[in-house]
Amino acid sequence: GILPADRLAGGGPLALLAPSPDPALNGLERISTAVPSADLARVCAQPLLRAHLLTICGSSPFLTSIICRYPEHLGNLFLENGIHAARSFHDDLALLRSACDGVTDFKRLLAVLRRFKYGEILRIAARDLAGLASLEDTTGELADLAAASLQAACEVCRRQLVREHGRPLMRTQTGETEAEFLVLGMGKLGGRELNFSSDIDLIYFYSSDDGETEG
Repeated sequence: GILPADRLAGGGPLALLAPSPDPALNGLERISTAVPSADLARVCAQPLLRAHLLTICGSSPFLTSIICRYPEHLGNLFLENGIHAARSFHDDLALLRSACDGVTDFKRLLAVLRRFKYGEILRIAARDLAGLASLEDTTGELADLAAASLQAACEVCRRQLVREHGRPLMRTQTGETEAEFLVLGMGKLGGRELNFSSDIDLIYFYSSDDGETEG
């Protein structure tokens, strides 16, 4: 009832081109029960987008589950040209700062970061599967996503801690000054070579133990 017969029939040959044809069609059926019908119809009305969607469904149940869990990501990816957008660390950070505006607690922060992460994983993977990004571009964007998420998380946590305890001050020879905190990415993160299943190795640095907060 969502797609005309010709589009359903045309999906068969496209599914056969996917890495796993049966999951491609099963994934499309799953998505049809989760996303707005009008959005799915618009995507499937364009043969290239329909092919990209079936490739995603036939390549990864995990990516299919992202679309089912967060239906807005289908429109972001295909109807707002997200699949054609390459994003940098600064692009990701600007989007995250906007999404985190007004976030004042850890539980809400984790929800925002999780939703953003899954949307970006879907976009990056879709570009990779569609041949729209090189291996270097893909691993670099995954590293930028991780780095921007860390930066946004640190900023939100710092605001909350300063609000509760005051600024962190350290003693120096010239008086008190605000202490600094740094997160250093090691391994594949530091080399901008993350893959989709990579952990991230981090080292935390801070200015000094000699001091206290204002509160």
